Amino acid sequence: MIEAADRDGVAVLRMADGKANAMSIEFCEALTARFEAMSSARAVVVTGSGRIGVTELLVGVPFPPVAMEIMRRAMAPQYFEEALFGAATYPPAEAIGRGLIHEIVDPPALTERAIAAAKSLAALPPAAFALTKRQIRRPALQRLEQDDAAIEAIWTAPETLERIRDYVARTLRKS
Repeated sequence: MIEAADRDGVAVLRMADGKANAMSIEFCEALTARFEAMSSARAVVVTGSGRIGVTELLVGVPFPPVAMEIMRRAMAPQYFEEALFGAATYPPAEAIGRGLIHEIVDPPALTERAIAAAKSLAALPPAAFALTKRQIRRPALQRLEQDDAAIEAIWTAPETLERIRDYVARTLRKS
């Protein structure tokens, strides 16, 4: 589902959950586990025909709280509600302007560019970096402490799982 490798002390993760890398419950759990230690990662995306967006409302599920906070922090504020309510997907050039990604690189350069970005962050003084990161993220962490069981109930309902399967099947047929 998620392939991991070590490149000169940098963890390199590759999403490998089919053509669309759709966010099934199992994939989200695996991704969350991998990202827990990587919350300062920059989003580096390859060029090409791929799209990025948040389509949860199309299948009738609420946005997971952790993902919501990541989106709230990353997206340009004027696009935040549009992205969640509109469930649109964007090509890389549009996604960068909305704050969904930080940088676009050509496929052959992706891994090396991502490793360089990670090494740049790793070179910062660890204690000061960790404190700064906590200060920046404190409001989001406080919101996440308010656990909402309703989200899990909707995500795990049989009708929701069926809508997710239908959406993924339609998406895969398009690509």
